[in-house]
Amino acid sequence: MGAQEPFASLSQNRETGLRGLVRRMVRRAYSPEYTPPSFTQWFTTTNDQVEAISESDLSGAVAKTDPDLLLVVPTIIQRCDASEHAAQLQDLLHQAAASEGHVAIVWGLQGAEPAPLRQRIKEVTRQVKVPRGVTLICVMMSKGRKADTLNASFRVFAQSTYRAAGWIDDDVLLSEDCIPRLYARMVERQFHGAVGPEKIAVKGDNTASRLLHRVKNITTPATNYPHGCCIIVERAIVQDGIPHRYTSDDGFVCFEVMERNLDNVPDSLEVFSGPWCKYVVGAPKGTNRARIKRLLIDHWVFMCDYPVPVAQYYWANMLFAGFWPAGRMDLSNGIRFAAAKWALKLLYFGFICSVGVELFLRGVFNRPLGRVSWGGTKGKAYSPEAISAQKQQT
Repeated sequence: MGAQEPFASLSQNRETGLRGLVRRMVRRAYSPEYTPPSFTQWFTTTNDQVEAISESDLSGAVAKTDPDLLLVVPTIIQRCDASEHAAQLQDLLHQAAASEGHVAIVWGLQGAEPAPLRQRIKEVTRQVKVPRGVTLICVMMSKGRKADTLNASFRVFAQSTYRAAGWIDDDVLLSEDCIPRLYARMVERQFHGAVGPEKIAVKGDNTASRLLHRVKNITTPATNYPHGCCIIVERAIVQDGIPHRYTSDDGFVCFEVMERNLDNVPDSLEVFSGPWCKYVVGAPKGTNRARIKRLLIDHWVFMCDYPVPVAQYYWANMLFAGFWPAGRMDLSNGIRFAAAKWALKLLYFGFICSVGVELFLRGVFNRPLGRVSWGGTKGKAYSPEAISAQKQQT
């Protein structure tokens, strides 16, 4: 699917019947406004020096480095202080150095005017050491989206020979060997599909987070595919960028891979056992409702943008796996557990249907959503202390 027209193929083959009407109305109901970053500046880091460089010059320069893996690390300046940013980046640099081949890391910083962003980049790069075999590039942008950093990185590296791209969120904690093992697995897979680590949910410090943590342990939600908090993807999936229409980068990867490999989805979307990624469940107090609604809207948008067989597979095997009659009943943990899971899935089914009805009516009355609240950012989970404790546990 093209980055500019994510559902062009559907308009060419006009869908009919009630299902076609629902899909058309939902697509009409979602028309998010997009404002590109007001500025983007790239920096190279060589010999402990940070130098600004134009995008065209950088694109030509990286084409000569021939990286095997492009690793993007988007973050915002408000996430933490310079020492914590440096701790995360240094850990990823060490992991990149332990990986096969040449790894290029793009560290992307957003969320302020140019001066404080430039200062933070200088502070962070002074505190890290770039190992041999790793290239570090930095980019700063005005307030934007995670996908803006990803798309800018894919654009700059378009002329290089990287075979896989990956990205890591700034509020997760990775096992010490996470990136080397994921990339080695991607090599074994001959750079096919997408691979991610096991996700370990951590309770936050508010009631909503603790409740969501307990519910997730019972329902096993749609996490049986790699998620965007830590993921490595074959180049062909993302080289043209993530369409501005989508707020979910891992949702885009999931549906793109499914569409290309519908006859063998489980082997194309792999959660690799061994390396892990810890994340805090939910969002800060008062923002969980908006965040959950955004996720529910994402489900509908993707299912209505992509062909029906892809949507049907996602609905039955990922979104409502184990929920009869939408999917097959899961009795692997006994009837009592299955009943509790079914009841919670039924509640979730009601939520998602209510959002679907809202989108349908918006489409009917031509009142599209122009903006969807992100729902807040989670608290930082990456700190020098957390990394040190993780290494001691390993």
